[in-house]
Amino acid sequence: MILQAPNKLLNTVCLPVTPNEDISSITKTMLRDVMGSNGCGIAAPQVGVSKRIIWVCCSAFTGFVINPDIVKMSGILKKSREGCLSLKGRKLVNVMRDRKINVIGFDTDGNPLDIEAKNQSAFVFQHEIDHLNGITLINHERD
Repeated sequence: MILQAPNKLLNTVCLPVTPNEDISSITKTMLRDVMGSNGCGIAAPQVGVSKRIIWVCCSAFTGFVINPDIVKMSGILKKSREGCLSLKGRKLVNVMRDRKINVIGFDTDGNPLDIEAKNQSAFVFQHEIDHLNGITLINHERD
């Protein structure tokens, strides 16, 4: 079940996944919940786990990214109109996001990832990584 705001876990900075940590039950839960919701991404805190794990489905990449980190941003912002699985029933929010980013992390086998994401793909990554930092669209509504 996907947690809904104002659950406090959604506003908590997540802990990194440690090497050799078994995250299989977390990833199964995340996949089950996102597949039943028609979402293009989900973060571990949305399923009640304070770990730095995201799953995205976009043109740049589809799959899990463990300990994702945005290492490069273009500095060119573009408006993104976003909803969130943890804010069911709420209106879409306009968010200014970087239009081109590079994300590093690891896949579920521990292999390094280096992903260049543009436009909608970049917005999906930024949205999910926001969740890992305790930021939801509610925070962006106040910006």
